[in-house]
Amino acid sequence: MSCNIRLYPLNVSGTPSGRWFLTEAPVGFSGTLSVSCTEGGPQTNESGYPDDEQVIGEITGCTDLFDIWIQPPSTPGEYTFVFVSPDTDLPESCGEGPCGSCAEYIITVVAAANDPGTVTFCVTENSEENLYTLAGVTCTNYDIDYSPNSDEDVDFDLSSSCASGDKGNFNPLDISIGTYNFTFTRINSLEDCDDCIITLGIVIEEGISAGSNQEFMYCGDGVAPC
Repeated sequence: MSCNIRLYPLNVSGTPSGRWFLTEAPVGFSGTLSVSCTEGGPQTNESGYPDDEQVIGEITGCTDLFDIWIQPPSTPGEYTFVFVSPDTDLPESCGEGPCGSCAEYIITVVAAANDPGTVTFCVTENSEENLYTLAGVTCTNYDIDYSPNSDEDVDFDLSSSCASGDKGNFNPLDISIGTYNFTFTRINSLEDCDDCIITLGIVIEEGISAGSNQEFMYCGDGVAPC
């Protein structure tokens, strides 16, 4: 993924007091996080995660342990990051003190969908098609919209609800000749993580004419041809 993830507590007033921990990770995770103190880096590999006592960014030398940047882990599955306040507590004692609290930041890594490429239809083709089916994704997981500078046609159903089963439907017979590009964005995906975006191209082209039917006759001389 071409993005950084910021670990920062939400809805806090003033300067936060606390630290981040990775407490749960999926099977197959290498145990290494790529950590930086600022969005621009540099990155440091910290190993040994998940660990309820290892503070994210401490090995790297970050001073503001409430504000950490990480590269997204690549192993698919669910990662549970816990922010524990105050900065003297650990996850196991979260909330036990009179003023202590904690909050979870759960990140789910899913396998990226393959870019479906371009599909071509003849404008005379009469068939029921669906953009999600052609892209190999579902409307429960992806939003859809026209890509920038794409042709548009009202007969592509982009407005129906996912539950209706009609979203993404179209019939090539109803679509004007042109090139239509659609962008599918994973719902609830992190901004700038472009692995969660795929593009489908639909080309509606004019039918090729074979010309008109023909008939002719000729008078032979009765001699078989050589």
